[in-house]
Amino acid sequence: MLSLALTAFHDAVSLLLRGQVEKRAVLEGLDMVLLAADECIDDGIILETDGTAIASRVSRPKADASDIVINEQTIMNAYSSLKEQMVRRIGQL
Repeated sequence: MLSLALTAFHDAVSLLLRGQVEKRAVLEGLDMVLLAADECIDDGIILETDGTAIASRVSRPKADASDIVINEQTIMNAYSSLKEQMVRRIGQL
């Protein structure tokens, strides 16, 4: 089982570092290597033994906050919703 986990970790690191598993590449991509180790084994429990799955979780792009459009209308909707909730809560007291 340990051999399977270590092989999966090596495969994930190899995929993340594009086949250059050497000292310099590992140091430059240390954040991804540590995330891969965390995805593979957590608190001594082997979570994943598929190197491709580990690499895909680590390299998944983060959500882009620039896609969220905040304009005056959305702020007014949030304000009116908050106002309605406050009126209801005060009415319950």
